[in-house]
Amino acid sequence: MFRFISCLLIVLVFFVFSMGTYNQAYALDKEIKEEVIKTVKIAAVMYLISRASDLFSDSADDKINGDVLQEDKQVVTSSSNSMSLDDKVIVIDPGHGGSDPGAIGVQGLKEKDINLDIALRLYELLNNKTKAEIYLTRDSDKFVSLNERSSFARSINADIYLSIHNNADDTGWQHGTETYAYYTTAKETWALAWYIHKNIVDKLGFLDRGLKADNFHVIRETPGINSILLEIGFLSNKEEEAILKKDITRERAAAAIYEGIVEYFTN
Repeated sequence: MFRFISCLLIVLVFFVFSMGTYNQAYALDKEIKEEVIKTVKIAAVMYLISRASDLFSDSADDKINGDVLQEDKQVVTSSSNSMSLDDKVIVIDPGHGGSDPGAIGVQGLKEKDINLDIALRLYELLNNKTKAEIYLTRDSDKFVSLNERSSFARSINADIYLSIHNNADDTGWQHGTETYAYYTTAKETWALAWYIHKNIVDKLGFLDRGLKADNFHVIRETPGINSILLEIGFLSNKEEEAILKKDITRERAAAAIYEGIVEYFTN
């Protein structure tokens, strides 16, 4: 089933782009094009589900113990052996920055500031507790283009690329944590996404919105790198904005990401 879905996805993607390339010779009307694109998206979702199924079935005993971790009053970082990170190159990417504020909360909290704060805390944890090479795409409130971010990760042959974001929607009632990877990314990337996502949900107590696939530039343009994009909470939700405004929340978020990385490499 997995091989069938993979082949179907590849054929459909090739078909769509072939139609775009030779649109003068093989003109498709708008409705047919939309149906083809819709089919590609369905195939991509089936592909993701198949990968996720493999991930959980292959390592259910090691990865899931069925128990919900209890939230401590204080932030506790993993005591697991992190030696396996010593030769890794990790890029932490605080989304937005400078002239690009990202989402702006109901009470005025700016996404770029929350992203950077969590990223800096994570940087300190990884630097202090591992011998991995850690890089930030920005360490202050400045604008960095998407292309600069992805190009940097590729130029240093990063093993992991973590893009830290917070979410927003027009309704104001959406809430929770979701984690993204590219549609056709490697199984190992989905495993990393699962470990980090699970730890964030456990530590912050936000709604688990699950792992998702999308076409975001920074996860699409970093092939060969375990690249994920985190949407930790919704700034458009008044309650979650208030929680994200607290230092302890951002410390817990950083600790959760750190622990997810360590668990990924030590399990």
